Amino acid sequence: MLRCSTLAVILTGAALVGCGGAGHDGSAKTTADALTPTELAAYAASHKIPTTPATDELRVAALISADRSTIRLYNFTSSPLAEIDVWVNGAWLQHVRGIGANNSVMVKTTDLYNAFGKNFASQSEPVTRVQLHIGGKFYNAMGPVTQ
Repeated sequence: MLRCSTLAVILTGAALVGCGGAGHDGSAKTTADALTPTELAAYAASHKIPTTPATDELRVAALISADRSTIRLYNFTSSPLAEIDVWVNGAWLQHVRGIGANNSVMVKTTDLYNAFGKNFASQSEPVTRVQLHIGGKFYNAMGPVTQ
C-alpha cells in the first residue's frame, strides 16, 4: 500500500512539472504515428505475452489519462530504454521505439491492439496492469495510476 501511495505522489509531481522537460520542448513523443491500424493489429497478433514472470526491477511508471486515451510511461532511470513492447492487462500490445533516460513517452490507447485485432480504446476495460518486455526481460511498470 505504501508503494501505491508513494507512486501516486511521484507521478502527480511528474505530471505537474514534467519529467526531464518532457512535453515542454517536444521531447516527449507519441508512439506509432506512422503505423496504420492494420499494421498495429498485425504486430499485436504476431506477438505473445512473455511466459516468464515479470519483475519489479525497472523504475518505469505508468500514468493513465482520466479519459483513458493515453498512457504516459515515465522512465525514472539514468539509462535510455529501447525497443519496448508495452503490454496492457496482459492482452493489449504496442511497440515503443524508446524512452529516454529520465524522460517519458506517450502511448495512445487507440494504438493498443490484441491478438484478435480489437482496439483497446473501443473497449470499456480499465487499465489495471502495464508491463514492459525489453531485451528478453519482462518488467512490471509501477502503477498504473489514473490522473
